[in-house]
Amino acid sequence: MKIIKFRRPFFKDSYPYEFSHFSEWGVELGNYSFTAPAYNNNCTHKEDQMFTGLQDRLGKEIYEGDVLQLIKTHAKIFRREVIFEKGCFGFYDTVGVFYPLAIPNGNKKDEKQWEVIGNIYENESLLK
Repeated sequence: MKIIKFRRPFFKDSYPYEFSHFSEWGVELGNYSFTAPAYNNNCTHKEDQMFTGLQDRLGKEIYEGDVLQLIKTHAKIFRREVIFEKGCFGFYDTVGVFYPLAIPNGNKKDEKQWEVIGNIYENESLLK
């Protein structure tokens, strides 16, 4: 059964306009269930972020805007923001090369080594 999910980030309408919460919504194909997006009169929302269909090494769902961390064997830590581009979910490395998170019927070597450590709205300093 295919599930198409989104999350909507909400921000407070008053200064300092900080992140408030996420609202999840989506549709489950097969049994035709639909959850409508929530609205909040005291908050402003930004673009919805789509679920990638993937989970990190701990089983947490990966969405657009999440910050993933990968620690390679030589102890170097990589942190990247998940984006949707070129028809798939992935990230850019430090020199501007795009890497898909998962290639259908292809190499998924690092798929279960990534860990979601936050997202671009709750903690903007994660990528600095």
